[in-house]
Amino acid sequence: KLQFLYLIVQEAADGMGGAEGAGQRRPLFVASMVAVLLGAFSLSAAMLRERRAEASLRAKLALSTKEERALDAAVRALRSELAEKRAASYSNRIVKDQVLAAGNDLGKYRIMSVADAVAACHQMKHCQGFTYESSTGSAEPDIAKVFFKSTLQRVALKNWFTYERADMDAAPPEDPGYPLYLKHKDMIEADYDVERIARYGRVANLERWPEYLDDDGEVTHFSYPRPAVDRVALSVSPTVYFIPKMIEGDVAAAIIDEARAQLTRSQVARGKTDTNKSGTDKVRTSSGAWMNDHNPHAKVLRDRIEEISGIPRGSFEELQILRYEEGQKYGSHVDFFHPGAYGDSATQRVATLITFLSTVTVGGKTAFPEAMGAVPPKNAERADCSTGLRVAPMRGAGVLFYSMRKDLALDGTSLHGGCPVGHGQEKWVAVQWLRISMPDGSHPPISRL
Repeated sequence: KLQFLYLIVQEAADGMGGAEGAGQRRPLFVASMVAVLLGAFSLSAAMLRERRAEASLRAKLALSTKEERALDAAVRALRSELAEKRAASYSNRIVKDQVLAAGNDLGKYRIMSVADAVAACHQMKHCQGFTYESSTGSAEPDIAKVFFKSTLQRVALKNWFTYERADMDAAPPEDPGYPLYLKHKDMIEADYDVERIARYGRVANLERWPEYLDDDGEVTHFSYPRPAVDRVALSVSPTVYFIPKMIEGDVAAAIIDEARAQLTRSQVARGKTDTNKSGTDKVRTSSGAWMNDHNPHAKVLRDRIEEISGIPRGSFEELQILRYEEGQKYGSHVDFFHPGAYGDSATQRVATLITFLSTVTVGGKTAFPEAMGAVPPKNAERADCSTGLRVAPMRGAGVLFYSMRKDLALDGTSLHGGCPVGHGQEKWVAVQWLRISMPDGSHPPISRL
């Protein structure tokens, strides 16, 4: 190839500049051209070597990718095998017509098969089980909307299924108020495992309410009470706390003495379509009086309510003192104002704290008939006290419950009432309603389990 190129160069040189001076220019020109051509061939050889090295590297990478894919396939096969084993063993832990406690969802719901949900739950750090609805009534629908949960309190709800992991780690630490529950558990009745909530009451760790503007234009927020030794979680739907020590017995007795002379027949709030304008109703048969901070004993109680609830004094309504005599009751009702019945309002009742001013040994319990998914029987008097959660009155103790959820939705499960007072008994309570201003002045949606 070099000889051939040399001949070409020589021919080109012979044709340059004619015969005159050709002998002098030819050797220099030929040498220069040969040097250029040799450099070009060296560059081509280097490029060829690089291409060969690149091809070799690509072959090695292709082999590595192939091995990696094979490894991925093996991992997927192993996971599938484990999922099949779990799917084969979970059927005896699927419980029909039950749902894990509202809230505590681990992220957004997912659409997947039950077998895939089992495998996914076992890979989550805090997943204790999941809940899914089956419109067909089958425990293993092809696809379902799955809610992964971090709690195991069960609620009766038709066509819902619950899967519970059997390989969870040690139980969470006891709620600090659990010893108080043990001390007063004879006062508390429930159709569900209320002791588990009192022991592991994760409801006590709920995050604070979202911020909003109050009446003065200041940004503020309300929060659930933090875990403390002076309160016990009894329900997560609705949120209910039992406070064994609200006030001393002498303060309770003084409030009763001062209210007794002011008692009048208790009334109920009237909606837009109510025809009875008197304010009284057979659903509420007690008598009551009103107090505020001008009364020193009422102020002591309201100071304690502010401490327990974390809600500022400016959001308090007047304190209502109620007396229930033998046979008197208050049928089941909600404390929030339903927008359909009461129209627009810039504020809403967020919570209620009931303080027991006397001890009642027969009847007179404060009842939450829909607590934790319970379904009370239908009755015209709305006074059923056989389902859900019931708390007996004990002088100085109290019950705090929320009529709204953290997302500011009205909680329909906060339905509650006062059971008929037993023979020879007299029940006294102080009721404090707590309000908030809605962020945009509009009513939130009604929410149930």
